[in-house]
Amino acid sequence: MTDTSEPEWVFRADCPTRPILDQIADKWSMMTMAVLAEPKRFNQIKRRLEGVTQRVLTHTLRRLERNGMIERRVLPTSPVGWSTR
Repeated sequence: MTDTSEPEWVFRADCPTRPILDQIADKWSMMTMAVLAEPKRFNQIKRRLEGVTQRVLTHTLRRLERNGMIERRVLPTSPVGWSTR
């Protein structure tokens, strides 16, 4: 007897929820989102997240942006900053 309380597609590899679950399961993503309660510059984020490398932070920010969880905006000051949507 199978449990039919959940749709079949939920456990498939092509399920649309997979990228979001992968994103939120990543420790740097969650910590970055916590830091971005208000707009911040890249180096402000990097200083706040002790132990993150520039490469990993760049990758994390781009992935969060691609998934629609944050957006990159031009702040009235230079350089460009990041913020949550």
